[in-house]
Amino acid sequence: MSKDRMRVVDSTIQKELSAVFIREVFPCFDCLITVTGVQTSTDLRHCNVYVSIMGSEKQKRDVIEFLRDRSEEFFNHLSKRI
Repeated sequence: MSKDRMRVVDSTIQKELSAVFIREVFPCFDCLITVTGVQTSTDLRHCNVYVSIMGSEKQKRDVIEFLRDRSEEFFNHLSKRI
């Protein structure tokens, strides 16, 4: 897949995840969470999502644990929207 196409895919995934996080993650935590980047493999089977969390160390750990625990749910949401 061309680099331009991959950038569009990464951008779309980032926008969709940001929307999901606004609805489902932000209300659960009293800190700022931002999806800073997405890197998708060329075969579209794997995706690394980079987040920035502004809060205490405990809040950061809690958010990361929450995101990991619900990663399958986020994947299911993405597969329906994209």
